[in-house]
Amino acid sequence: MHPVLRLSVGLVFAAHLSAQGVAPVPVPVPRVPTTAPTPDARVLARAKVTLAEAVAKAAASVKGFALRGTYVVPGPEGGGGRYDVELAKDGELWEVLVDAETGAVRRASTRAVRKETVFDFESDALPDGFVAAETAGAGRPARWYTEARDDAAHGERVLTVEAGNTGSTFNLLWRAAPAGPDLKLAVRMQAWKGEEDQGGGLVWRARDADNYYVVRFNPLEDNLRLYEVVAGHRSEPLADVVIATDARAWHELGVVAVGTRITLFFDGAQVAAVDDDTFSQAGGVGLWTKADASTRFDALRVEVVAK
Repeated sequence: MHPVLRLSVGLVFAAHLSAQGVAPVPVPVPRVPTTAPTPDARVLARAKVTLAEAVAKAAASVKGFALRGTYVVPGPEGGGGRYDVELAKDGELWEVLVDAETGAVRRASTRAVRKETVFDFESDALPDGFVAAETAGAGRPARWYTEARDDAAHGERVLTVEAGNTGSTFNLLWRAAPAGPDLKLAVRMQAWKGEEDQGGGLVWRARDADNYYVVRFNPLEDNLRLYEVVAGHRSEPLADVVIATDARAWHELGVVAVGTRITLFFDGAQVAAVDDDTFSQAGGVGLWTKADASTRFDALRVEVVAK
């Protein structure tokens, strides 16, 4: 097996700009510090294409948004090695191989999904393993249940939460079984009622009910926001996107989390991408609302991405 050099620099960078026709800022390939040439140093010296250039090539080839890049040292056949670039496009994960000497795209393919689970809430009972919980609770846990509805987004039943909390109490229905850390999440949701808050969102990489990532859509505020919750306290938004839409319609909220890169989707369109390393390990997944936000959810999809 050939050695792999991880290049984590510069991937917040100009790949997205290059995909839109803006030239990226060159990021030189790191050289191995050494007083005498080593095999890896000699190989890197033959890599005539920079990391930023390789990512720009990859982004242009599939018109996607770069998540991370990896330099792979060549085998006995020689050459300057290659870059493996991972990208997100239309909610799918792509892997593009770029020749480190010529910049030619060797291969572009979608990343394999190791495991996909769809929770459709068609049973009278909550799905196995899911439990109701609160963050900063006031002793009034929300009620989570499934019900039959003519307007269900998928099938005949939906998951409904009725909440009567206030302030910074967060209502969760989550599954502690670890998933990920690299994964795709999506759920259909319909804001039902709430005077203080409305809407809801997705939780992932959860350590417990007080530590996790959450992305939520709030039609009262016309926005979608990404947060980290640490020790029960919600951060300032890591991403904040204006979403003005029909509050009572069904909408799809989606996340692709690969390494430190978090890409957000709303109704199938990419709306934001950020980097954050607060939670890097596999963790629980679930659904979330704030305060008195009462919401209907359907078709929760969890896809763990293969390495």
